This record gives sequence, C-alpha cells and structure tokens, in this order.
Amino acid sequence: MNLIKLAISLYFKLTCIGLIYRINQMRDRGSVWKKPAKVNLHLEAAI
Repeated sequence: MNLIKLAISLYFKLTCIGLIYRINQMRDRGSVWKKPAKVNLHLEAAI
C-alpha cells in the first residue's frame, strides 16, 4: 500500500516538473520576460 502511494506521489511530482518545464519553454519563446529562478524556487518549495 505504501509503495503505491509513493509511486503515485513521485509520478505526480514528475508530471508537475514536466508541466512547469514546458510552460517555461513556451514562455521563453513567446515573451520577453523570463523568470526561471522564481519558478525553480516554487518547484523546490513544492517538492
């Protein structure tokens, strides 16, 4: 039971990281303002 919960939480975190990474890439291409450091701080706080 604990292993399943761990796997789900790990998968969720990886999915969140992937989404944030994709949003960052889109933002870098589409706009002038970039805030990678701020997003990284939020990411570390979430994990």
